[in-house]
Amino acid sequence: MKYFKYFFFLPASIALLVASCSQSTSPTTDTSGNWIKRSDADFSGRSEAVSFVIGSKVYVGTGFDNYASDFPGVNKKFYNYGRGNDLFVFDPTANNGYGAWKQCSNMVDMANNDTAAVRSSAVAFVAYGLGYVTTGFDGQYRLQDTWQYDPTTNYWSRKADLPDENTTIKGSGARFDAAAFTINNIGYITGGKSNRDLNDLWAYNPNTNTWAQKTSMAGSGREAAVAFAYHDSVAYVFTGTNNGNSLNDIWCYNPSKDSWSPKRNISNTSTDNYDDDYTDIVRANAVVFVLGDYAYLSTGENGGYTAKTWKYDVKADSWTRKTPFERNLRSGAIGFTVAGRSFVALGSASGSFFNNTEELLPDMTYDSND
Repeated sequence: MKYFKYFFFLPASIALLVASCSQSTSPTTDTSGNWIKRSDADFSGRSEAVSFVIGSKVYVGTGFDNYASDFPGVNKKFYNYGRGNDLFVFDPTANNGYGAWKQCSNMVDMANNDTAAVRSSAVAFVAYGLGYVTTGFDGQYRLQDTWQYDPTTNYWSRKADLPDENTTIKGSGARFDAAAFTINNIGYITGGKSNRDLNDLWAYNPNTNTWAQKTSMAGSGREAAVAFAYHDSVAYVFTGTNNGNSLNDIWCYNPSKDSWSPKRNISNTSTDNYDDDYTDIVRANAVVFVLGDYAYLSTGENGGYTAKTWKYDVKADSWTRKTPFERNLRSGAIGFTVAGRSFVALGSASGSFFNNTEELLPDMTYDSND
């Protein structure tokens, strides 16, 4: 297993999932859509976890909670430095639609007696009905190992490590706070924090268990960004920071051309009025999820924690406000869409860690009592 020593750590998150690559909007109220409380996770609150959707369920694992490793006699292979290599599954249809959580196997390749390092700030993607987790930070080192999860057998298998960025420097591919997405059953990972903020792009082919380097993302390298795929054809990467500075650009990747194209900025930078209300989209450590032709951005931080939630119209390349996230302010949460429903869960703020799960009904009338 390859590791790369890291001397200081900036918590971040990424949450990834599925679904978006162009024009006008007008300001709307902050009460368009309704958040509904769903079943709390059956584990202590945590941030910087990964999530991936397979079928009608979502799988959630790893992350940092500053608590799990404090139990006497805890197995340090599974929990250490406040981080874990565990996995849980959330079924949104259980309990009359409130959902239910169940623990799955830890990240252990039993056939080869290999145990994954504990980690936070990793990424995940799905290909051919299998989940993949790669990169992250174990409390001491940046990581670049890759693990495959089969939900039908509840088994993990070690796969090819993410390659080194510089072939002459062992471990240079290790990183955390990257972004990931899947297009046509090929997993992609871009950016993240190494000895600097990266903008490289790698594609994983599960049929050959190999990684191939693709055209690097244009613009700045970035960490703590979000990414989503749209109609299994193109992907978007945006938000995050570079050298501690928040980024306001959006880049669309087309794998058939292996090229990137810019979209409109997410701050008020034009002389037109469509972006006059773009005052609080920019952020890091946020979540993104896709429902239909729209992507939704929520939670995160930019100088402070934010609950502001925005809807991105992919076809129009424009943003409108939605009801802010209604629970505790947080970053490092996860966001996902499963079985046609969209959720935000987990996260942390100012030393508090959360295990609650909230569903956004974007077209429902706001109800402050929910």
